[in-house]
Amino acid sequence: MIDRLKKVRGFKSHKTKAIVFKLPVLEKKLKENAIINKEALIKIGLLSKKDSERRVKILGGGEIKRNFKIGEGVELSASAKKAIGISVDESAISAQPSRTGKK
Repeated sequence: MIDRLKKVRGFKSHKTKAIVFKLPVLEKKLKENAIINKEALIKIGLLSKKDSERRVKILGGGEIKRNFKIGEGVELSASAKKAIGISVDESAISAQPSRTGKK
């Protein structure tokens, strides 16, 4: 029941939002075969040390010509996995729990 609270005035979600980066932007900033992780993003100045506790997600948004290695603590969207060359199971992405009936 607590998870299904209405969003009324004064409601603030306790779930932290991910910091989002687009793959073409990272391609311009990083070298070939670079490891993309939080430390690398802090080193090139895209992520602050203050934000290093938050989730990091990489979005696709185009084709890339460089190869990257994905480090620990970085989430990828389906389009980013496709652009990097990681196989994506389409059924796992589109499968969402269906709700039947009212409670």
